[in-house]
Amino acid sequence: MSGEPDLYRSDLDGTCDEWVTYLQQVMAQRGEWHGEADGMYTQQLAEAVYDVQLAAGIDPADGDVRESTWAYLLSDPSATAQESEAPVDNGVVVDPSADVGMPTFQYTMPTIPLAEGVTATPAVTCTQELTLTGTLKIEFQQSVPGLTAQLNDSSFRQSAGASLGPLTENVSISGIGTDSPTITGSVGVSFDQNSVEYVFPNTLKFKGTADVDYDVDTPDGPAKVTGALGYSLAVSCLPNAVPAPEPVDEPAWYEVWADELLAVGAVVLVVGVGIALAPETGGASLIPVLAL
Repeated sequence: MSGEPDLYRSDLDGTCDEWVTYLQQVMAQRGEWHGEADGMYTQQLAEAVYDVQLAAGIDPADGDVRESTWAYLLSDPSATAQESEAPVDNGVVVDPSADVGMPTFQYTMPTIPLAEGVTATPAVTCTQELTLTGTLKIEFQQSVPGLTAQLNDSSFRQSAGASLGPLTENVSISGIGTDSPTITGSVGVSFDQNSVEYVFPNTLKFKGTADVDYDVDTPDGPAKVTGALGYSLAVSCLPNAVPAPEPVDEPAWYEVWADELLAVGAVVLVVGVGIALAPETGGASLIPVLAL
């Protein structure tokens, strides 16, 4: 140690700092950072620091760099490896002093529609867009005493992202022509409507909650996905061959076509965003959290 300062992302976010550049260079030499040494304290750098802190047992593990983190990063990595005698196998470090299970990830839903559908009749065409909000917990269930996962290992991130696939698969809507359509999801996902809102000029938004609780197999073992989400189902309708009706305060246009829409039956939504393939798009985030 030679007077390295504490680095807090909240203070440095959006600025370039020479000490951050030094931090990136030190972490790169240890194989803990694979980005540029540009002096920017980004979310990706904070997550890399967080992963180092978890692996080294540094408290607090929060992505900020203090004296204890500097001391670890500036220590001799070969000596550290010899002391721990921790063989590495596919991102899992054997640590005899540890007694924790596989990692847990927290996923924040993107702020964009995840699935969509189309209802067409001779007189009208309606589109449906489903948006989910909130966070989910993805917890790997194969707890193994003496093993702790390196949370920056890409295998676990990919498995966590893939486990979100059932969330928007096989979602169907019935009762489109009513003021309380029924949404049916995959096993372990249930929808409960709380309100309906008229959005000028031709959209109804049905809002409520979606309870998520399902198990899924991944290459890294079984995972459990749980959480309470909010949902918004936007239904927008336009006539096919005549001008749109004059907008009114109440959605009378919707009532006119109710019988035709009800006759269509259930509509299966198509996944609009592959969250399993791109879990960090549209404002979403997938971050590791410590599971004791």
